[in-house]
Amino acid sequence: MKVLLLLSAGTAGKLLRGGETSCPPWTIDGTPAPTSLIGNPLIEEAYPCPVSALLGNSDARLPRWADVQPEHIVPAVDFVVKRADVELKVLEATAAPEWGKLVVPFERLTEPVGRAWVMAKHLESVANTPALRKAIDEANPVITQFNQRLSQSEGLYRAFKQLRTGGANLTTAQKRIVDSQVQQFELGGVGLTGQKKTTFNDIGNEMSDLRTKFNSNMLDAANHWRLVVKNRSMIVGLPVVVAKRAAERYNRVRGGNATWNAGPWMITSGHGDFAAVMTKARSRKLRKVMLQALLSRGLGGKYDNLPVSWRINELRQQDAQILGFGNYTAESFATKMAKPAQVDRLLGQIKDVVKPRSDAEHAELTAYARQLGFNDTLQRWDVNVFASRLMAQKYAVDHRALRQYFALDNVLTGLFNLTERLFDVQVVELSNSSVSTWDSGIRTFAISRNGTVTSHFYLDLWSRNGQKTAGAWFRPLRSHSTSMKTQPLGCIVMNKRRPPPQYPVLMANQEVETLFHEFGHALQHLLTTEPEGMAAGCNNVEWDAIEFPSQFLEYFALNDPWTKGQILRHFRTGEAIPANLTAQWEQARHARHASGLLYQLYLGNLDLQLHARSWEKPESLLQFEDHLYESFNSMPPMNGTCKVCSFAHIFQGGYAAGYYSYKWAQVLSADAFAAFKEAGNNKGAVVELGRKYRDTVLAQGGGAHPLDLFVQFRGREPESEPMLKIEGLVA
Repeated sequence: MKVLLLLSAGTAGKLLRGGETSCPPWTIDGTPAPTSLIGNPLIEEAYPCPVSALLGNSDARLPRWADVQPEHIVPAVDFVVKRADVELKVLEATAAPEWGKLVVPFERLTEPVGRAWVMAKHLESVANTPALRKAIDEANPVITQFNQRLSQSEGLYRAFKQLRTGGANLTTAQKRIVDSQVQQFELGGVGLTGQKKTTFNDIGNEMSDLRTKFNSNMLDAANHWRLVVKNRSMIVGLPVVVAKRAAERYNRVRGGNATWNAGPWMITSGHGDFAAVMTKARSRKLRKVMLQALLSRGLGGKYDNLPVSWRINELRQQDAQILGFGNYTAESFATKMAKPAQVDRLLGQIKDVVKPRSDAEHAELTAYARQLGFNDTLQRWDVNVFASRLMAQKYAVDHRALRQYFALDNVLTGLFNLTERLFDVQVVELSNSSVSTWDSGIRTFAISRNGTVTSHFYLDLWSRNGQKTAGAWFRPLRSHSTSMKTQPLGCIVMNKRRPPPQYPVLMANQEVETLFHEFGHALQHLLTTEPEGMAAGCNNVEWDAIEFPSQFLEYFALNDPWTKGQILRHFRTGEAIPANLTAQWEQARHARHASGLLYQLYLGNLDLQLHARSWEKPESLLQFEDHLYESFNSMPPMNGTCKVCSFAHIFQGGYAAGYYSYKWAQVLSADAFAAFKEAGNNKGAVVELGRKYRDTVLAQGGGAHPLDLFVQFRGREPESEPMLKIEGLVA
């Protein structure tokens, strides 16, 4: 630290910049920054200078996650925003409609703010604490107000429009960046004045707070729900390992002497407990309570998200109307690849195929339950337990035996071997001692091509109750950029329950597919060669095409013979999976598949219809949700539940009026994967296709329109039939 304190602002600026303006000195408009900021990991991440090298650190290329403290966040955000605001004023006064004099400095002033903030938001989702949450809540308005100031800069808006008009020499990627930025200015309210502008900005401030509150309520509701079971008959059917875990949890929380076979047992809403109860527990009461807890998360009580969801939608409708759209769904489609009529047609076509199959699956399950002596009406909390038993009888799949062929190490090896085979890159794990992470269970990898490291990523696999948001996702942390001189960095996040050290890490087939899915997202970000950071990797990709690379790679996990040969090996012996077990599993894979697919269609329609209008009161959302559910499903909705209260994709994430993207992008991904199916065992053809996919979809990212990239790869526009075939819906 002392070496930096002894440097003047100018000298430090020269050392830290290496002569480049992308790494500014520690000043704001000539005034030295507080010395308390020196050593702040968020500041170091915001300005990718060799600060770590000056301090003698060995991990100069990667962020110092382990050193981040809640008290770092507010000072760092204040500094990067104040500095960016000064640079923004300079750019507004000097901007010329030329790429190097407008877009490059625009990226350089906005990127540090984004990098510091994404670091804080990432920790919020994977290493949350009350102190961290408080700091982010305090910093959030600063970020919101800066984004509003930026998006409503009339001087920059005029300069970008002039560049769009006169930018004949721009590359395709540069033209897309300029077009997108003009649109973002317009959607950001740059043309608004007077009361409309004030109202628009107030909406943005309130929306930012509400989205944070939605996420906090979700996390708190999940963390605080616990069910103590004292009657042993309630846990009949649960695996011993689940009962042991529940008894140990009771002792840890309540300080008792519970045992696995005598109780008491404390059950949470975590995925491990939930899956075991819903598929194994004989007690209908326990299954109902468990499902009720999950489906009513965020409904009522201290962590009520119903008024939050309702208010977010109201604000979105007001936002859309101020900008001249009929509703928020229309505003959302302004930035999408698809048109509303195309989406309606696609979802309708899929529903016409899937709904009869789903009804047939329900009839089969009802008949099977009757055979077992179940004479009550089949309810949602009964489905999984009877479906699990039906699958075991019908296909004789031994899931316990199957899991022994899905060892994590084998899966990762197979995934990385596939990556090398298709895309000619190598994935190498780094030593834990050489990098800084937010948890000891994080694994760090480098991707190299022709012997040169081009990007890094983290794998955060394990659930951490109370600290980590549920689900799985990929988060870009840094982008490839020539002007910023940065390499891509990202993180794959999952929520797998970590077994004790003496047990092997075995995966369910759904977890394998999820890992491949998120790695597909990662590869688009990490393998990009697009030089313009604002269009590199996942940046500037139309939202309804963002799932294309992820679902494409997911298909390889369990549909590609070569890949299955890599990953399906016994965790002890390394022997390939027996043919009979594979045959049983293949038959069972699409069992009850129509019901799951229909539920996804329901969610897509729920999202679109919800955002197409205002609703009289929060309770109106519940009535709408129940009515729509009945039109898609073979059984009635469960009383006292609320999907919109926990639909994080659309209320906290970026999928508002865009959840349909999963199905839209699935058409692209299935059709692209079909090209590899057509190549069959022809290694040369497979390798050629892999390189072609790498050099189009992955390399160019947001630098070209996704439809153009698909046509470059496939030689034609996408067709829906491959998706229906691969999902087992048509022959």
